[in-house]
Amino acid sequence: MMPNAPIILIVEDDYDIRILLARYLEERGYRLALANERSLGADILRATAPILLIVDVKLRGGNGLDLAKLAYAMNIPVLLISGEPVAIEQNEGGPIPFLQKPFRLAVLEQKIKDILGRSR
Repeated sequence: MMPNAPIILIVEDDYDIRILLARYLEERGYRLALANERSLGADILRATAPILLIVDVKLRGGNGLDLAKLAYAMNIPVLLISGEPVAIEQNEGGPIPFLQKPFRLAVLEQKIKDILGRSR
């Protein structure tokens, strides 16, 4: 991983899932920032302007959809994740990409590539 590689922000309140995602993506060369709740995620989002926000819909301290809206206002793409089916949220460009837990890590990786390919 290059020290100046773009950052992906993961905001997930389940420690095991957060660490699993981080390890998997770091092994694939991504640089990550991690947060376990909404307000910390918002602070990191504003400070780092990541290339992608991966956020759980249900978070301690607030709703992941609030973070998604903040990210879109900053022109940062979003991938929503949740253990429950959720209505597909909309942004100006259409539906926000979503993965329902549990998902295969290879599916996550492909979804990230698809999103980043579209946002460049």
